[in-house]
Amino acid sequence: MNKRWASEGECVEVLGLSHTVLTRLRASGDLVAGDHWIWIGGQRNGKVGYDLDRIETWQRERTAQIVRDLEAAK
Repeated sequence: MNKRWASEGECVEVLGLSHTVLTRLRASGDLVAGDHWIWIGGQRNGKVGYDLDRIETWQRERTAQIVRDLEAAK
């Protein structure tokens, strides 16, 4: 059985995002609470768990949007 929620360290290692970037993406709302990440124990300021598949999908979609925006700006 695969683990559902990855630790921040696992997210950094697997997806190549730094701790700082993960924090910024959570704070900005780019990574959505309950979808991309959760507080494992259900308590604010507790350990954060990340859904690697959802974040990878977000990375792909965001990259595609950036390319579309660049092409449209030409």
